[in-house]
Amino acid sequence: MLSLKAPKVQVRRALAAAARRASSRAETGCIVDTYVRPPIVLSHGKGSYVYDTAGREYLDFTAGIAVTALGHSHPDVAAAISDQATKLVHCSNLYHNEWAPQLARRLVEATAAAYPQGTQGIYAGPARVFFSNSGTEANEGALKFARKHGKHVAAAGVLGRGASEALRVDPNLKHGIVSFTGGFHGRSMGALSVTATPKYQAP
Repeated sequence: MLSLKAPKVQVRRALAAAARRASSRAETGCIVDTYVRPPIVLSHGKGSYVYDTAGREYLDFTAGIAVTALGHSHPDVAAAISDQATKLVHCSNLYHNEWAPQLARRLVEATAAAYPQGTQGIYAGPARVFFSNSGTEANEGALKFARKHGKHVAAAGVLGRGASEALRVDPNLKHGIVSFTGGFHGRSMGALSVTATPKYQAP
């Protein structure tokens, strides 16, 4: 993030002082360090901007790691959350609720409309949504679905005669995952298996 208002020298000095204080607190803190965080404490946000406890303004490029797509303090979002909090705060997927099926249907229909070829050929069949709690869990699910689909395609023999014959002999030939170097997919074991950065894989 980049401060939009404070002079650069002032920001550097303030951040250096805050870093020293944050480092001192970290030694006796109760939170596990999962990221190297900047030495600021965010207090609130509005739209695409967030503010720290010293009143400095920042342009929020991270958006909660791609979570707050509608920005901070959006009145409609705040109203919807407030209304729902008076009814049902949380309902796990052990039970049905009234909103998940509606959202799933809209996602399926929007995806099919934007990518109709995704419903044809080896991808034909009922489309369904997997709701997850985090990006890591979403990646875990994607890895498992891809592996299962690859084995299904291999067993069904729909990739062409030569490839299908080989795959029917050993369905495990169709379970490899290709990933890019430099990526980060989460800290679970499955996600780490496609993360090429050693520092994330090391215990």
